[in-house]
Amino acid sequence: MAAPTAEESEVRSQVIAKVTNVIKSLWPHATVDIFGSYRTNLYLPSCDIDLVVFGKWPTKPLFTLKDALVAKNVTTEENARVIDKATVPIIKIIDTSSNIKVDIAFNTANGLNSADQISKFVSTYPSAKPLILLMKHYLAQRDLNEVYSGGVSSYGLMLMIISFLQLHARGDGLVKDANLGVLLLEFLEHYGCHVNYHKVGIEFLKADNSDDIPQSQYFRRPEQTAYNTFSLPIMDPCSPENDIMRGSFNLFSVQMAFKHSFKVLTNEIYIGNVYDDEDEDGNRSNEDEQSNNGKSTKHKLVKNKTTSDDFYLLSKIMDIRCR
Repeated sequence: MAAPTAEESEVRSQVIAKVTNVIKSLWPHATVDIFGSYRTNLYLPSCDIDLVVFGKWPTKPLFTLKDALVAKNVTTEENARVIDKATVPIIKIIDTSSNIKVDIAFNTANGLNSADQISKFVSTYPSAKPLILLMKHYLAQRDLNEVYSGGVSSYGLMLMIISFLQLHARGDGLVKDANLGVLLLEFLEHYGCHVNYHKVGIEFLKADNSDDIPQSQYFRRPEQTAYNTFSLPIMDPCSPENDIMRGSFNLFSVQMAFKHSFKVLTNEIYIGNVYDDEDEDGNRSNEDEQSNNGKSTKHKLVKNKTTSDDFYLLSKIMDIRCR
């Protein structure tokens, strides 16, 4: 779950430079921008790089650029493909020297706007960043992080977390040193056990002041529509008509993974206050910690203090699998 090292970041910069050089050799007046997790600094070492190319063409030159990247040995024919039937057509390549995946789009500013909006959210809710990085890793471990296979996109996950912090975290999202273990359990409980995936969606209301951030709220989906399936529409705060989750057809598996992880973890953990189980001499009581007929001890999470049990929780969740 560690953030990329300086060396890994340098390798990514080199990949971006190679791709940009090929683009500039084809279209000198084109501009290349970075969007997605790399732009917001919310990426894992295994994450893709998202690029967008701006220029003037009668039609998007997807195949022209793909062929040029292969010809310049940036990638190979086997590791390059054009997805031209998607809502946003892209080129997907794997860089030959680093094995880093790169997605390239043309003339779409949505990704840039979304990245800038996420940066504002994370600046307002400091606890969002570690929770986002943790849950990105969690979904990736379970192959639930790609929309083309029905999973949740990085942007969709970020909006789920921001909405959770706004509506359900009792202000902890605004606290820089909020207990990540407690927030993680509450996040898993909320989206694993409480959200009604047949009836509601999430939307973000535009702020009256341009300096303020959008506030999320639930909306009830229309009756007798195709939306009355197992889904969770999340309307893009940058483009309110765009449902970020419309391609996440395997959301049931995501919800079940959250629910399973929550139940496993709560069998081993309880949440308390700093002194709720200490006597006047500071000794901890075992009365509330014993579980499973006394064969194991529950780990304690403290709402306003980080302890070694938090690290136990974070390591434990990475090993949980649905059986």
